[in-house]
Amino acid sequence: MSEFARQVVREEVALAPLVPVVVAQKRREKQLGAILGAQVYCHFERARSGNRLRCAFSNERKYLLGETVRDWLAADLGTEDFLWCEALDDELAYVQVAGGRIVKDVAQAQDPRREVAEALARLDPEARLFVHPSVADEQLTTHSRRERIEASVRDRVSRQRANGAPVSELGPVVDIPAVRVWNTVWKWTRVAVLSAAGIAGVVFAYLSLRGDGEDVQTDQVTRQRSLTEYDRLLVAADAGALLTSLQANYRKFLGDPFFGGRWRVATMTWKRPPTGDAAGSLRIDAELPRSPEPDPNAEPAAVADVLSGVPWEELASLKRELTGYAKARGWPVVVGDFRVTARLPVAAVATSAAAGEAKRRPAPTSERDRWHFRALRRDLEAFGVLRQVVDQPGRRAASRQSAPVALSYQAEKYRLVLRGLEWAYADAARWLGDRLSGGPVVLDAVYLERAPMADDGRRGWRGSIEFRTVWCKTDVVNSCEGPAGD
Repeated sequence: MSEFARQVVREEVALAPLVPVVVAQKRREKQLGAILGAQVYCHFERARSGNRLRCAFSNERKYLLGETVRDWLAADLGTEDFLWCEALDDELAYVQVAGGRIVKDVAQAQDPRREVAEALARLDPEARLFVHPSVADEQLTTHSRRERIEASVRDRVSRQRANGAPVSELGPVVDIPAVRVWNTVWKWTRVAVLSAAGIAGVVFAYLSLRGDGEDVQTDQVTRQRSLTEYDRLLVAADAGALLTSLQANYRKFLGDPFFGGRWRVATMTWKRPPTGDAAGSLRIDAELPRSPEPDPNAEPAAVADVLSGVPWEELASLKRELTGYAKARGWPVVVGDFRVTARLPVAAVATSAAAGEAKRRPAPTSERDRWHFRALRRDLEAFGVLRQVVDQPGRRAASRQSAPVALSYQAEKYRLVLRGLEWAYADAARWLGDRLSGGPVVLDAVYLERAPMADDGRRGWRGSIEFRTVWCKTDVVNSCEGPAGD
């Protein structure tokens, strides 16, 4: 089997938004090479969902057995669920594919009889079994669903090369045409950026020498923008309404007849959208509970990969059913092997302009004020620890020499580190929401994850809630008298 790589590592990598695929390819190849400390050869392809990259790595620059067989049988026989077997150089080689994904490919079987028994145990009843005449294993040749296939995988590779068709082959990442183009573009882009930076430096020096006669006008424009931003924060969706909506979405997910019956919620994440007044969506990551590991001393035919009562071979059909069901409900989902990510829309109406005007107030001066930090921390200590977050100024901001601008408001950021929150019950979410409602509070992010089981058998949620309190500055003239533009 000299033309096929024996040791192949496969994985799927999520593609980040706005990041070119070639960048993800180069980054992953570089990371794996650094981990292994050796040259690795790569093969990349886009997953069916489109937002994930399938990667195959090996220390041999050869053909990929699994990808070659999958593409061959999918094109010629129109099947994406099958088990293929052939004897190559007196070694049993087999490829198992489920839903178009390579489950396993073996180029050198250590214990052929046991491995074949496990593969047949995982085989879907509707999947096809292709056996080459060179195979002598009795389990395969006498199987009820066996289909004889005369062509050899080596013949397939030879025909592809003769016809000039692409072959699933491992190679250096720099051999990929898109990567070569990207390297060239990136080289000249850096040259252009450095040139533009030099020109900008000359222009900035010239303007600085002209004097600071326009500083007063710049300060007024900046303050006007500050007032506008302050008003936008005051009319943002109420923090308590957002928390109530997030908890209601969690209950909706649990009460759903399809999701709530099988999937266990692991994490929940919500972040304020960077622009606009939309409340965004709640991201829920759930998983299928795994059953205990199979007994290694069991007979090969009894070995089965079972997940919470769902046989391994039914996983592909379960994923298709889940995707169709979520699409009908309008829930965007991303389905993995044992995990699902759903996004549920958050309904929270922005505060009216009149109510926002009522929130325009100076900062609290006494800890008896319900919005004072000590009062907040004391009231929220039943849920966790409230900490004040201090943003560190960036190097560029610290190096500025211009005069400080009189902003119209001040904002203080807090993080409530939760411990054992009973998020499954509406009372806790409602009390927490009431405490953060009715004042100048802007909810920024909510992250919750299931806590480990406690000694008393209970398990809640842990994570953090980030929010800001915004106040008008009393030392700035007219900062509390009305919204921008009055």
